[in-house]
Amino acid sequence: MTPMTDQSVEVERSPETRGPSAWSFPLSARGRRRYIVVLCLLGAVRVFLGATSLPLFNNVDEVFHFDLVHKIARGHWPNRRLEIVDEETARIQVLYGTLEYNSPPEKFPYGVYPPPPWTIRRVADFDAIVERTIANFGEHKNFEAHSPPLYYVVAAVWYDLGKLMGLDGPYAAYWVRFLNIPLYVAIIVAAYGFCRAYFSLTVAIAVPAMIAFFPSTVFFGITSDVLSPLAALLALWLLVRWYAESNNVWLSVLAGLTVSATVLVKVSNLVILAACGFVLLCWLHRAWKGGQFKRECPKAALLLLSAVGPLAAWMLHNKLVLGDWMGAEAKIHDLDWHVKPFGQMFDHPLFSLAGQEAFWSRLFTSFYLGETYWHGTPAIMFPLSNAFFMLSFAFLPIGLGAIWIGYRRRRKVSSLLAGMLSAFAIAGSAVFLIAISLMYDFGRCCYPSPQYPYFNSGRLVYGILVPVLALYVYGVVAATGRSRWATVIVLGVSILLMVLPQIVFLAEVLPSRYNWFHMIGS
Repeated sequence: MTPMTDQSVEVERSPETRGPSAWSFPLSARGRRRYIVVLCLLGAVRVFLGATSLPLFNNVDEVFHFDLVHKIARGHWPNRRLEIVDEETARIQVLYGTLEYNSPPEKFPYGVYPPPPWTIRRVADFDAIVERTIANFGEHKNFEAHSPPLYYVVAAVWYDLGKLMGLDGPYAAYWVRFLNIPLYVAIIVAAYGFCRAYFSLTVAIAVPAMIAFFPSTVFFGITSDVLSPLAALLALWLLVRWYAESNNVWLSVLAGLTVSATVLVKVSNLVILAACGFVLLCWLHRAWKGGQFKRECPKAALLLLSAVGPLAAWMLHNKLVLGDWMGAEAKIHDLDWHVKPFGQMFDHPLFSLAGQEAFWSRLFTSFYLGETYWHGTPAIMFPLSNAFFMLSFAFLPIGLGAIWIGYRRRRKVSSLLAGMLSAFAIAGSAVFLIAISLMYDFGRCCYPSPQYPYFNSGRLVYGILVPVLALYVYGVVAATGRSRWATVIVLGVSILLMVLPQIVFLAEVLPSRYNWFHMIGS
């Protein structure tokens, strides 16, 4: 890599014509600020509608995520190998939960779901039936109890804030869902800043719009996945800045702590720690070539210590309290997963065309749409949109190639590094999912299972949300050349294909008698 100079940093931040084409959207600085504010409002409204339209709790383990938030909020830090569900969580699930996620209406008399329990309290022996059901549900084990803790700590503070405002029971659970609104707004703002700094104005305008209308149902529920996009984006942004401004001691500490925080949100974000190592190697190589290796090593050590220190502390806690470094041994045992001998790892359907199709098709569509079910089928199904979601990934290498060509022409090291880290994170996330798919025999587990041995849930790698969209838009701009209208049409159709499935989805879930709207109206 070419050593970065002060001049190169200034050049990268000033021009309006960066990127594969020479045109950009005709918006003034004030116009862009207003545009981002409008997108933030649209994104917030979309998340609010999704979160309030869906009843408690969705099929993607939301009840267990809420249970962990509730435990931490009341001062209980899980310290047993397997925790059971808290009584308060079980009560909310029994009284306010729904069968609409996994069961089609045809399973019930006259094709009608039973009424919400809170509307039938006058039935004889109702309280006794409820207490027996709560006791039975309270015997469920919470497999999320020893997940990386950062999201749950943040959500617990938010939960306590809701308690101070008088929210309790199901309203407190919905309040935890509403944490996704400020997080989502922060993702939109951070995406604009990152793309504006290291890609082009066109990318900076398009990517926040795609995020504002991103169709995934993940952001409608309680899950640690919602914090990954923001944490990972900030980590990548700070790593690129650190490469350019490594003399700033506080930047070294902040960049390292953000990398560590990203992994403490989700173990699958380990790829961001690997990206940190990649940046360190590039930076040390530059220092070596410049004859400043010994003088610069302490700065690299500070970044590395900041990134690894909190992770090491969490792992040491797991080892001392739970008996294993990651805190997952009991969960893996109870789910009946077994690490395969190395020779058996390659006896896997992934090494077939059918296996490749099964793995990638679900990964791509679940990345865009989430995994929420409704009436026993995927909540968002729109064949034309699904085809677009899968084809969109073909633009990623085009975008990376355009970044490389731009670097060769303009020698913008920070832009190249941002593109390389984005590609590194995307490729590393795919490798992570493939590796854990290959290494386990899934025993009696229902997902993944021996019949479907794939870890291909897109939500697991949401740390790459902004990198994927940034490279996609960059690839579209490169493919359409200098034709402004071609670019606008392709990106406009992309957003339209994100919006249409959500309209159908909201039309289906809004009438539910179990959701927030009906709850506050009862």
